[in-house]
Amino acid sequence: MKSSIAFFFLLFTSILAHGQIIEGRVIDKETQTPLDGATVYIDGTTMVTITNALGFFSIDAGNGNNTLIVSYVGFESTRLENLSQYQNKKLKIYLDREVNSLEEVVIGKSIFTRKEMLTVFKDHFIGTSKAARSCKIVNEDDIEIRFHVGSNELRASAKKPLKIINDYLEYEINFELLEFVQNYSAKSLKPYYLRKSYFAGSTFYKDLSKNGKADKKRHNTFLGSAPHLMLTLVNESWKTEKFELFVAGFVVDPKDYFQISDALGMKRIKLLKQPQRSAGKQSGKIIITTDDLDGKTEKTFFNTLYKERQSIVDFEDENIYVDINGNYSPIYGIMFGGYLGTLKAGDMLPRDYYQNHKK
Repeated sequence: MKSSIAFFFLLFTSILAHGQIIEGRVIDKETQTPLDGATVYIDGTTMVTITNALGFFSIDAGNGNNTLIVSYVGFESTRLENLSQYQNKKLKIYLDREVNSLEEVVIGKSIFTRKEMLTVFKDHFIGTSKAARSCKIVNEDDIEIRFHVGSNELRASAKKPLKIINDYLEYEINFELLEFVQNYSAKSLKPYYLRKSYFAGSTFYKDLSKNGKADKKRHNTFLGSAPHLMLTLVNESWKTEKFELFVAGFVVDPKDYFQISDALGMKRIKLLKQPQRSAGKQSGKIIITTDDLDGKTEKTFFNTLYKERQSIVDFEDENIYVDINGNYSPIYGIMFGGYLGTLKAGDMLPRDYYQNHKK
């Protein structure tokens, strides 16, 4: 059943390409004074800058479909999307001061220790892969985490952007965690009871690698990833990229399920039909086949295979848009399970990785 699959969501709304310069000024809304040292970055990339003493900044923002984040300690962060509307304009970005509200008072002892909850959080936020195991959250004390007994949900947030050092991929990641939710079918943190897992946030990367030392490890991390799969799908390069598509255990032709077309500098994936399996009876036993034995069908999932790595792919939206780096939107239009569902923040590459790697 769908509820038994732990799906992974990662919320990044930007679609990236290079070439557009965004300029502006960051101002304290209350005092009308410029903010010196505010961080301005393109979500999910290595493109970041800092405002000067007068609050001014200039940044290469790619095309008009990405997201610009402005943050400053003690102020609410601001997101600007669809940046093409701001091209050739001088922006004034006003930041609101954070409101210090009283934290919710919890009566009674938590049924899990902070150590237990943090272990689960890191497994499902950072991951458990080789790259993930090399990661360290420098400011772990800024993580607020709680298990909600009524809904059987483990929820986490962070007071400040999390600073993550990824020694394997040689990145420093600043991750502004907006939401982290683990939903369980029982009052337990055991993987068996996990129904759904997702987190949301914005990031910028600092490249720590010197002389291309991490290039091979980063390329191997990209291979078999969700962006790699999306590029394979829109370029219809299944054989050369060594991906295979399955429905109900059988290899299928992607053209029977997907139509690829151009759309404003991106590629559009149109889902022609949902994968289905037919249920029939034989000698009192239920069998599953791709042939419709009795006219009864039910939705199933796509399965992909890349070098023995099996994944579950569920298209929730009929139209998916993919950029030149393999990033797709809407981000909640696809859910992943299996191998791709295990890839977390510790396996993430910058959103502009693919084109930079080609260069």
